[in-house]
Amino acid sequence: MDYLGSLIVHPVTIWVVALGLAVWAILSGIDASLKLNRLKQDLRRARARINQAADALQFARDFESISSDLLAIRFVGPRWREFRETLIVPSTPGRPIRTTADAENWFNLSLCGEAGVDQRYHAVLPNLLVGAGLLFTFFGLAVALKLAGGMVAEGITQA
Repeated sequence: MDYLGSLIVHPVTIWVVALGLAVWAILSGIDASLKLNRLKQDLRRARARINQAADALQFARDFESISSDLLAIRFVGPRWREFRETLIVPSTPGRPIRTTADAENWFNLSLCGEAGVDQRYHAVLPNLLVGAGLLFTFFGLAVALKLAGGMVAEGITQA
């Protein structure tokens, strides 16, 4: 127990554990950032394509072209295919396209899941890191107190 205790309370062990927690946080952040950047890039492409139409009437005139371009975008395409079913495309030219449902029902934070970002994990990551830090802190304190208890000689009184 003495060897294990001295190994646990050694400064190098403490730095390794702290470094491990920091690396865990950094790698999780980098992973989320890379995945979200791909999603943001696709959303920017879709927005740029939609904004090429000057107004609602031009959007209606170019609808088929815009729709096929949106279908080709990785994260937007499947959602656009479903949302497109809710659109009322006029049969006569010069009329705007109408929708029967809000676009936010398709284009919302669930896109993050399709991009591979685990929102629940990243929401609890700070709590996991604090919990791991507390666990290692109290484990180290328990071992240090056990070792300190061995320093007191038996049979010695205050007198």
